[in-house]
Amino acid sequence: MGRYSKRKAANLRNLRLGGRLPPAQPRPPPPQPPPLPVSPPPLPVSPPPPAANTSSVAPSTSPPPSTSAAPTPAVKHSLDIRRELMKNYLPTSLPDNTNHYIGCVESLQELLVEAVCRHCFSPFTLNISPNSLSTRLEVGCTSCTYVKQLGDRTTRTVGGQASKQRENNTKIVHEAINNNLGRAGINRIVSTLGFEPFTEGKFTRHSHWLYKEMDIYFAARRQECITGVRRFYAKSDILPDPTNYLLDIVVSYDGTWMTRGHTSHIGAGIVIEVDTGMVIDFEVLSNFCQVCHSREKKKLPFTPEWQQAHSPRCNKNFNGTASAMESEAACHLWRRSTTLGLRYTTFVGDGDSSTYKAVKDLNPYDVPVVKEECVNHVSKRLGTRLRKLKKELSTSITTKTGKEVRRSVLGGAGQLTDKVIDTMTSYYGRAVRGDPKKPYSDTNEMSAAIWASYLHAISTDEEPRHHFCPASADSWCFYRRAEFNPDEPRRKRRVNYALQMVALGHNLGFQDSYFLGHLGFGMSHSKSSNLVLQDKECARSFRRSSTGQQKRKRKEGRMKMHMVLVLSK
Repeated sequence: MGRYSKRKAANLRNLRLGGRLPPAQPRPPPPQPPPLPVSPPPLPVSPPPPAANTSSVAPSTSPPPSTSAAPTPAVKHSLDIRRELMKNYLPTSLPDNTNHYIGCVESLQELLVEAVCRHCFSPFTLNISPNSLSTRLEVGCTSCTYVKQLGDRTTRTVGGQASKQRENNTKIVHEAINNNLGRAGINRIVSTLGFEPFTEGKFTRHSHWLYKEMDIYFAARRQECITGVRRFYAKSDILPDPTNYLLDIVVSYDGTWMTRGHTSHIGAGIVIEVDTGMVIDFEVLSNFCQVCHSREKKKLPFTPEWQQAHSPRCNKNFNGTASAMESEAACHLWRRSTTLGLRYTTFVGDGDSSTYKAVKDLNPYDVPVVKEECVNHVSKRLGTRLRKLKKELSTSITTKTGKEVRRSVLGGAGQLTDKVIDTMTSYYGRAVRGDPKKPYSDTNEMSAAIWASYLHAISTDEEPRHHFCPASADSWCFYRRAEFNPDEPRRKRRVNYALQMVALGHNLGFQDSYFLGHLGFGMSHSKSSNLVLQDKECARSFRRSSTGQQKRKRKEGRMKMHMVLVLSK
């Protein structure tokens, strides 16, 4: 039972005996954090004590501010404008899919036995035309010419015209494309249900029809999206250039590939407006065509007549590697942006510099294109460098069975595990991103938030390092929140050593730039040569730690290895 639980128990005991609760002791005002420097400060071992203020402050003689002044109108946040804008593009009701059922033909035949034709009172016959999920049933009279067809509707185009494609088949092919099931995936489903499977020709016809309609639909909705983006920027007092009516917007661009690795044949580049999240344009590139590949494999000639006939249906529109697709797609998108009445002057992307270099060399506008780093990719760099550091600081050890394995100096329980790396990456990304409703006023506030996330993680009850954490009653830091709320204790936290580095020949402290540079805190690698790992010493240390006795001591917290704590969970 902690000390706060004992205090509550004592208060309850006094109340039962007829006593009264002791008066609450006034808490001293919380200490003010030290002023922030322009550059990131070195990591302190303990928080600096607050400066003693011995001078008395004279009471202010200025009159209090007037309360009769007209209140300033609240500025509408960009997120509120975005929600209001997106209401016009969201569906108001769900589609009605209650008229589609899967039934048994035998039950339907038993039902038709009891039915007769209303014209000649003759029995009915049932004819079935299998067509995958769009199987058509035809009920006809055996005597007269009365015929009734049962089945799903034909699929409507974007313009509202009827097509030859059946609705149920089109829906399942659409889901197969979206969920990457393919023809084999939906054939397993329809075959299990007892329907006719999709042939290759039928699946290809539906896919091509869907792709054509998707292009028509995107072309129709893209103009609506551009109009919404212009309306959003107009509400933010950003207007187009009066000379050419081109609007400068902030876009996010990234590329994706069909498969992982450097051998993918299909890649795509997508441009998304940052504030509204609307897709403005995209480009799909492919360096492979199955028809051309089959003809080349059969050693058939590529005659001009064949190439002219095949050109409209050829899937190959790019000659290059998979890694070059992202930059090539970006050039296509930036080149045709002016035809949409837009200029992508601010480019938010990942750390890949080849795409930005290609756009910069293209120089599509009379103004330069500025690149801004994506917060997600910036935060990922911390995790990438921590994993790289963990992999570099490893050595080869011999197990009890005589097998040579490599073990990381920083790995293991209670040290730099993957979970700790993910936690530190999340903290770093949140600090850089900040609160969207309370943005940073300058870079010093962002620097303080970044250092607060790091110092908060390595703090202990014996050495608290919360002087960069926000001091408020609703702060995310429990330590600073307890300074404003007397009922909330500064709870004890069990310290798990998350990152330990072996000090070989020197003391690796908090201010080592090699370690901080790998963490991504903007430190240089000037002291990287100071970290010298001697294979012999490292191997000897790990051999000692691999024995059963040392393992038990490590579990009990009495590890005798000379390690320096640089990061705590």
